[in-house]
Amino acid sequence: MRNSRSIIGAVVVSTCVLAGLCVAQDAPLAVSEATRQTTSPFTAAQEREVTDYIQYHVGVMNNGTDEQVLTARRRLLEPLRPNPQASELFIRSYSSYLRIELAPLLRNGRSLVRLNAMIIAYDLVDPAVLDLALDGLTDEHVAVRYRAYRVAEALLGRGLSEFDQRRLFDAISRAIVNERDEHVWIMVLTILPKMDLDEAKQKLLVVLNRRVEAHARDLTLSLATERDALVKLYRDMVVGILQGTGRDAETMNKLMIVSYRYLALSANALTQATLDRDHQQDHQQMVESTDVILRWAVGTVAPGAVLPGRIDGLVKKQLWAEILAGCRTWSGLLIAPPINIAPEQIAVPGVESPQR
Repeated sequence: MRNSRSIIGAVVVSTCVLAGLCVAQDAPLAVSEATRQTTSPFTAAQEREVTDYIQYHVGVMNNGTDEQVLTARRRLLEPLRPNPQASELFIRSYSSYLRIELAPLLRNGRSLVRLNAMIIAYDLVDPAVLDLALDGLTDEHVAVRYRAYRVAEALLGRGLSEFDQRRLFDAISRAIVNERDEHVWIMVLTILPKMDLDEAKQKLLVVLNRRVEAHARDLTLSLATERDALVKLYRDMVVGILQGTGRDAETMNKLMIVSYRYLALSANALTQATLDRDHQQDHQQMVESTDVILRWAVGTVAPGAVLPGRIDGLVKKQLWAEILAGCRTWSGLLIAPPINIAPEQIAVPGVESPQR
Protein backbone atom coordinates (compact mmCIF):
# COMPACT_ATOMS: atom_id res chain seq x y z
CA MET A 1 0.00 0.00 0.00
CA ARG A 2 2.87 2.38 0.89
CA ASN A 3 4.52 1.76 -2.49
CA SER A 4 1.21 2.34 -4.29
CA ARG A 5 0.70 5.64 -2.52
CA SER A 6 4.26 6.71 -3.36
CA ILE A 7 3.76 5.89 -7.01
CA ILE A 8 0.43 7.73 -7.12
CA GLY A 9 1.95 10.73 -5.37
CA ALA A 10 4.86 10.84 -7.81
CA VAL A 11 2.48 10.70 -10.76
CA VAL A 12 0.35 13.52 -9.35
CA VAL A 13 3.37 15.75 -8.67
CA SER A 14 4.85 15.06 -12.11
CA THR A 15 1.52 15.78 -13.78
CA CYS A 16 1.15 19.05 -11.89
CA VAL A 17 4.61 20.21 -12.87
CA LEU A 18 4.19 19.27 -16.51
CA ALA A 19 0.73 20.77 -16.83
CA GLY A 20 1.46 23.81 -14.69
CA LEU A 21 -1.69 23.08 -12.67
CA CYS A 22 -0.23 23.46 -9.21
CA VAL A 23 2.54 25.52 -7.65
CA ALA A 24 5.32 23.67 -5.94
CA GLN A 25 6.43 24.84 -2.53
CA ASP A 26 9.80 25.90 -3.93
CA ALA A 27 8.36 27.74 -6.97
CA PRO A 28 10.41 30.91 -7.56
CA LEU A 29 8.07 33.82 -6.84
CA ALA A 30 10.55 36.67 -7.22
CA VAL A 31 14.09 37.56 -8.25
CA SER A 32 16.16 38.60 -5.26
CA GLU A 33 16.84 42.27 -4.63
CA ALA A 34 20.59 41.67 -4.71
CA THR A 35 20.37 40.23 -8.21
CA ARG A 36 18.17 43.03 -9.46
CA GLN A 37 20.58 45.64 -8.13
CA THR A 38 23.73 44.08 -9.54
CA THR A 39 25.98 46.27 -11.66
CA SER A 40 28.32 43.43 -12.57
CA PRO A 41 27.79 40.41 -14.84
CA PHE A 42 25.73 37.69 -13.19
CA THR A 43 27.54 35.25 -10.97
CA ALA A 44 26.83 31.58 -11.61
CA ALA A 45 24.35 31.61 -8.72
CA GLN A 46 22.58 34.70 -10.01
CA GLU A 47 22.38 33.31 -13.51
CA ARG A 48 20.85 30.13 -12.14
CA GLU A 49 18.39 32.17 -10.05
CA VAL A 50 17.26 34.16 -13.10
CA THR A 51 17.02 31.18 -15.47
CA ASP A 52 15.15 29.08 -12.90
CA TYR A 53 12.69 31.91 -12.35
CA ILE A 54 12.13 32.49 -16.06
CA GLN A 55 11.94 28.83 -17.04
CA TYR A 56 9.48 28.01 -14.29
CA HIS A 57 7.00 30.74 -15.21
CA VAL A 58 7.44 30.23 -18.96
CA GLY A 59 6.63 26.57 -18.32
CA VAL A 60 3.44 27.58 -16.54
CA MET A 61 2.52 29.84 -19.47
CA ASN A 62 3.13 27.03 -21.90
CA ASN A 63 0.99 24.46 -20.12
CA GLY A 64 -1.17 26.21 -17.55
CA THR A 65 -4.81 27.18 -17.42
CA ASP A 66 -5.90 30.55 -18.79
CA GLU A 67 -5.73 32.09 -15.32
CA GLN A 68 -2.28 30.64 -14.71
CA VAL A 69 -1.05 32.00 -18.04
CA LEU A 70 -2.04 35.52 -16.98
CA THR A 71 -0.46 35.09 -13.54
CA ALA A 72 2.77 33.77 -15.07
CA ARG A 73 2.88 36.74 -17.45
CA ARG A 74 2.65 39.12 -14.51
CA ARG A 75 5.39 37.24 -12.70
CA LEU A 76 7.71 37.40 -15.70
CA LEU A 77 7.14 41.13 -16.13
CA GLU A 78 7.55 42.08 -12.47
CA PRO A 79 11.38 42.29 -12.58
CA LEU A 80 11.09 44.69 -15.56
CA ARG A 81 8.56 47.04 -14.02
CA PRO A 82 9.74 50.52 -12.99
CA ASN A 83 11.92 50.07 -9.95
CA PRO A 84 14.63 52.55 -9.01
CA GLN A 85 16.65 49.72 -7.46
CA ALA A 86 16.84 47.57 -10.61
CA SER A 87 20.09 48.17 -12.51
CA GLU A 88 20.24 48.73 -16.26
CA LEU A 89 22.57 45.77 -16.54
CA PHE A 90 20.03 43.52 -14.84
CA ILE A 91 17.21 44.72 -17.10
CA ARG A 92 19.28 44.08 -20.23
CA SER A 93 20.45 40.68 -19.06
CA TYR A 94 17.02 39.60 -17.84
CA SER A 95 15.47 40.72 -21.14
CA SER A 96 17.98 38.64 -23.08
CA TYR A 97 17.37 35.50 -21.05
CA LEU A 98 13.60 35.93 -21.20
CA ARG A 99 13.58 36.59 -24.95
CA ILE A 100 15.25 33.22 -25.58
CA GLU A 101 12.73 31.36 -23.44
CA LEU A 102 9.72 33.14 -24.95
CA ALA A 103 10.42 32.07 -28.52
CA PRO A 104 8.88 28.56 -28.23
CA LEU A 105 5.66 30.06 -26.81
CA LEU A 106 4.92 31.62 -30.19
CA ARG A 107 4.46 28.10 -31.54
CA ASN A 108 1.93 27.21 -28.84
CA GLY A 109 -1.43 26.17 -30.27
CA ARG A 110 -3.33 28.49 -27.92
CA SER A 111 -3.69 32.09 -29.04
CA LEU A 112 -3.87 33.23 -25.40
CA VAL A 113 -0.36 31.92 -24.80
CA ARG A 114 1.03 33.52 -27.97
CA LEU A 115 -0.70 36.81 -27.16
CA ASN A 116 0.70 36.99 -23.65
CA ALA A 117 4.16 36.10 -24.89
CA MET A 118 3.95 39.07 -27.26
CA ILE A 119 2.71 41.33 -24.46
CA ILE A 120 5.83 40.41 -22.50
CA ALA A 121 8.05 40.96 -25.55
CA TYR A 122 6.93 44.60 -25.67
CA ASP A 123 8.82 45.34 -22.46
CA LEU A 124 12.06 43.57 -23.39
CA VAL A 125 14.99 45.86 -24.17
CA ASP A 126 16.96 43.22 -26.06
CA PRO A 127 17.09 44.27 -29.76
CA ALA A 128 16.96 40.58 -30.74
CA VAL A 129 13.32 40.57 -29.62
CA LEU A 130 12.68 41.75 -33.18
CA ASP A 131 12.73 38.07 -34.15
CA LEU A 132 9.68 37.50 -31.94
CA ALA A 133 7.88 40.45 -33.50
CA LEU A 134 8.60 39.21 -37.03
CA ASP A 135 7.11 35.83 -36.16
CA GLY A 136 4.03 37.49 -34.73
CA LEU A 137 3.27 39.65 -37.77
CA THR A 138 1.76 36.67 -39.60
CA ASP A 139 0.03 35.02 -36.66
CA GLU A 140 -3.47 33.74 -37.43
CA HIS A 141 -4.93 35.66 -34.49
CA VAL A 142 -5.38 39.41 -35.01
CA ALA A 143 -4.57 40.29 -31.38
CA VAL A 144 -1.16 38.61 -31.66
CA ARG A 145 -0.46 40.42 -34.94
CA TYR A 146 -1.47 43.75 -33.42
CA ARG A 147 0.81 43.19 -30.42
CA ALA A 148 3.66 42.17 -32.71
CA TYR A 149 3.38 45.55 -34.44
CA ARG A 150 3.41 47.22 -31.03
CA VAL A 151 6.67 45.42 -30.24
CA ALA A 152 8.14 46.56 -33.56
CA GLU A 153 7.07 50.14 -32.85
CA ALA A 154 8.76 50.04 -29.44
CA LEU A 155 11.96 48.71 -30.99
CA LEU A 156 11.97 51.51 -33.56
CA GLY A 157 11.57 53.99 -30.75
CA ARG A 158 14.63 52.59 -28.98
CA GLY A 159 16.62 52.54 -32.23
CA LEU A 160 17.00 49.79 -34.80
CA SER A 161 19.95 49.34 -37.13
CA GLU A 162 19.38 49.85 -40.85
CA PHE A 163 19.76 46.10 -41.34
CA ASP A 164 17.04 45.34 -38.79
CA GLN A 165 14.81 48.08 -40.20
CA ARG A 166 15.05 46.40 -43.59
CA ARG A 167 14.19 43.04 -42.05
CA LEU A 168 11.16 44.62 -40.42
CA PHE A 169 10.17 46.44 -43.61
CA ASP A 170 10.37 43.25 -45.68
CA ALA A 171 8.32 41.34 -43.12
CA ILE A 172 5.63 44.05 -43.02
CA SER A 173 5.51 44.17 -46.82
CA ARG A 174 4.77 40.45 -46.91
CA ALA A 175 2.38 40.47 -43.96
CA ILE A 176 0.05 43.22 -45.20
CA VAL A 177 -0.73 41.52 -48.51
CA ASN A 178 -3.69 39.69 -46.97
CA GLU A 179 -4.28 41.89 -43.92
CA ARG A 180 -7.90 42.86 -43.30
CA ASP A 181 -8.02 44.14 -39.74
CA GLU A 182 -8.47 47.87 -39.21
CA HIS A 183 -6.42 47.99 -36.00
CA VAL A 184 -3.48 46.30 -37.66
CA TRP A 185 -3.61 48.74 -40.58
CA ILE A 186 -3.41 51.62 -38.12
CA MET A 187 -0.25 50.09 -36.67
CA VAL A 188 1.23 49.70 -40.16
CA LEU A 189 0.58 53.39 -40.82
CA THR A 190 2.11 54.25 -37.45
CA ILE A 191 5.30 52.27 -38.03
CA LEU A 192 6.20 53.04 -41.65
CA PRO A 193 6.72 56.80 -41.10
CA LYS A 194 9.20 56.00 -38.31
CA MET A 195 11.55 54.05 -40.58
CA ASP A 196 14.64 55.72 -42.01
CA LEU A 197 14.29 53.94 -45.34
CA ASP A 198 13.34 55.36 -48.73
CA GLU A 199 11.44 52.14 -49.42
CA ALA A 200 9.31 52.80 -46.36
CA LYS A 201 8.22 56.18 -47.74
CA GLN A 202 7.21 54.55 -51.02
CA LYS A 203 5.34 51.77 -49.22
CA LEU A 204 3.63 54.30 -46.95
CA LEU A 205 2.23 56.12 -49.97
CA VAL A 206 1.05 52.83 -51.48
CA VAL A 207 -0.70 51.90 -48.23
CA LEU A 208 -2.24 55.35 -47.84
CA ASN A 209 -3.54 55.19 -51.39
CA ARG A 210 -5.00 51.74 -50.82
CA ARG A 211 -6.76 52.98 -47.70
CA VAL A 212 -8.83 55.52 -49.64
CA GLU A 213 -11.18 52.72 -50.74
CA ALA A 214 -11.64 51.57 -47.14
CA HIS A 215 -12.59 55.08 -46.06
CA ALA A 216 -14.90 55.50 -49.03
CA ARG A 217 -16.77 52.39 -47.91
CA ASP A 218 -17.05 53.67 -44.34
CA LEU A 219 -16.87 57.43 -43.88
CA THR A 220 -16.85 57.03 -40.10
CA LEU A 221 -13.42 55.36 -39.96
CA SER A 222 -10.94 57.63 -38.24
CA LEU A 223 -8.56 59.46 -40.56
CA ALA A 224 -6.20 60.59 -37.80
CA THR A 225 -3.47 58.01 -38.42
CA GLU A 226 -3.55 58.49 -42.19
CA ARG A 227 -3.46 62.26 -41.79
CA ASP A 228 -0.55 62.16 -39.34
CA ALA A 229 1.43 59.83 -41.60
CA LEU A 230 0.79 61.97 -44.67
CA VAL A 231 1.70 65.21 -42.91
CA LYS A 232 4.93 63.73 -41.53
CA LEU A 233 5.93 62.50 -44.97
CA TYR A 234 5.19 65.93 -46.45
CA ARG A 235 7.28 67.68 -43.80
CA ASP A 236 10.17 65.26 -44.30
CA MET A 237 10.08 65.94 -48.03
CA VAL A 238 10.04 69.71 -47.50
CA VAL A 239 13.07 69.45 -45.22
CA GLY A 240 14.83 67.19 -47.73
CA ILE A 241 14.41 69.71 -50.53
CA LEU A 242 15.50 72.61 -48.33
CA GLN A 243 18.62 70.65 -47.39
CA GLY A 244 19.38 70.07 -51.04
CA THR A 245 19.01 66.32 -51.03
CA GLY A 246 17.08 66.45 -54.30
CA ARG A 247 13.51 65.73 -55.30
CA ASP A 248 12.32 62.24 -56.14
CA ALA A 249 9.82 62.68 -59.00
CA GLU A 250 8.12 59.33 -58.33
CA THR A 251 7.59 60.05 -54.65
CA MET A 252 6.34 63.55 -55.42
CA ASN A 253 3.81 62.20 -57.91
CA LYS A 254 2.56 59.64 -55.44
CA LEU A 255 2.28 62.33 -52.77
CA MET A 256 0.10 64.43 -55.08
CA ILE A 257 -2.07 61.44 -56.01
CA VAL A 258 -2.65 60.44 -52.40
CA SER A 259 -3.22 64.00 -51.19
CA TYR A 260 -5.74 64.73 -53.94
CA ARG A 261 -7.64 61.51 -53.32
CA TYR A 262 -8.00 62.20 -49.60
CA LEU A 263 -8.97 65.81 -50.30
CA ALA A 264 -11.71 64.73 -52.71
CA LEU A 265 -12.80 61.90 -50.40
CA SER A 266 -13.21 64.17 -47.38
CA ALA A 267 -14.67 67.11 -49.31
CA ASN A 268 -17.30 64.74 -50.68
CA ALA A 269 -17.94 63.28 -47.22
CA LEU A 270 -18.47 66.74 -45.77
CA THR A 271 -21.26 67.44 -48.26
CA GLN A 272 -23.25 64.58 -46.72
CA ALA A 273 -25.50 65.49 -43.81
CA THR A 274 -25.11 62.06 -42.19
CA LEU A 275 -21.75 62.82 -40.51
CA ASP A 276 -21.83 63.62 -36.81
CA ARG A 277 -19.73 66.42 -35.34
CA ASP A 278 -16.64 64.32 -34.55
CA HIS A 279 -16.49 62.70 -37.99
CA GLN A 280 -17.11 66.06 -39.65
CA GLN A 281 -14.14 67.50 -37.78
CA ASP A 282 -12.03 64.49 -38.79
CA HIS A 283 -12.76 65.03 -42.50
CA GLN A 284 -12.37 68.80 -42.15
CA GLN A 285 -8.85 68.36 -40.78
CA MET A 286 -8.02 66.04 -43.67
CA VAL A 287 -9.26 68.63 -46.18
CA GLU A 288 -7.17 71.35 -44.56
CA SER A 289 -4.02 69.20 -44.42
CA THR A 290 -4.21 67.83 -47.96
CA ASP A 291 -4.95 71.28 -49.40
CA VAL A 292 -1.70 72.54 -47.85
CA ILE A 293 0.26 69.55 -49.17
CA LEU A 294 -1.14 69.89 -52.69
CA ARG A 295 -0.31 73.60 -52.81
CA TRP A 296 3.28 72.87 -51.94
CA ALA A 297 3.67 69.82 -54.18
CA VAL A 298 2.00 71.25 -57.28
CA GLY A 299 3.71 74.59 -56.77
CA THR A 300 7.05 72.80 -56.57
CA VAL A 301 6.55 70.62 -59.65
CA ALA A 302 4.67 73.20 -61.76
CA PRO A 303 5.75 76.64 -60.49
CA GLY A 304 3.66 78.55 -63.05
CA ALA A 305 0.41 76.72 -62.37
CA VAL A 306 -2.65 78.74 -61.32
CA LEU A 307 -3.78 77.09 -58.09
CA PRO A 308 -7.33 77.06 -56.71
CA GLY A 309 -8.20 79.77 -54.20
CA ARG A 310 -7.41 79.16 -50.56
CA ILE A 311 -10.05 77.30 -48.61
CA ASP A 312 -9.73 78.94 -45.19
CA GLY A 313 -12.83 81.07 -45.65
CA LEU A 314 -14.79 78.19 -47.18
CA VAL A 315 -13.94 75.95 -44.24
CA LYS A 316 -14.93 78.62 -41.75
CA LYS A 317 -18.32 79.00 -43.47
CA GLN A 318 -18.56 75.21 -44.00
CA LEU A 319 -19.05 75.63 -47.74
CA TRP A 320 -18.13 72.04 -48.44
CA ALA A 321 -19.72 71.89 -51.89
CA GLU A 322 -17.48 74.73 -53.06
CA ILE A 323 -14.41 72.93 -51.73
CA LEU A 324 -15.52 69.79 -53.56
CA ALA A 325 -15.99 71.84 -56.73
CA GLY A 326 -12.43 73.09 -56.30
CA CYS A 327 -11.25 69.50 -56.56
CA ARG A 328 -12.01 69.68 -60.27
CA THR A 329 -9.39 72.41 -60.60
CA TRP A 330 -6.89 70.31 -58.69
CA SER A 331 -7.56 67.24 -60.81
CA GLY A 332 -7.17 69.34 -63.98
CA LEU A 333 -3.75 70.49 -62.81
CA LEU A 334 -2.66 66.96 -61.93
CA ILE A 335 -3.60 65.36 -65.25
CA ALA A 336 -2.21 68.20 -67.40
CA PRO A 337 1.44 68.86 -68.32
CA PRO A 338 3.93 69.05 -66.74
CA ILE A 339 2.56 66.68 -64.08
CA ASN A 340 0.70 64.28 -66.41
CA ILE A 341 -0.89 61.93 -63.89
CA ALA A 342 -3.33 59.48 -65.47
CA PRO A 343 -6.98 60.33 -64.58
CA GLU A 344 -7.67 56.80 -63.31
CA GLN A 345 -4.89 57.21 -60.74
CA ILE A 346 -6.75 59.98 -58.94
CA ALA A 347 -10.27 58.55 -59.19
CA VAL A 348 -12.16 58.45 -55.88
CA PRO A 349 -15.24 56.29 -55.22
CA GLY A 350 -18.35 58.48 -55.09
CA VAL A 351 -16.61 61.52 -56.62
CA GLU A 352 -16.92 62.64 -60.23
CA SER A 353 -14.07 61.13 -62.20
CA PRO A 354 -11.56 63.59 -63.65
CA GLN A 355 -11.28 63.89 -67.43
CA ARG A 356 -8.47 65.13 -69.64
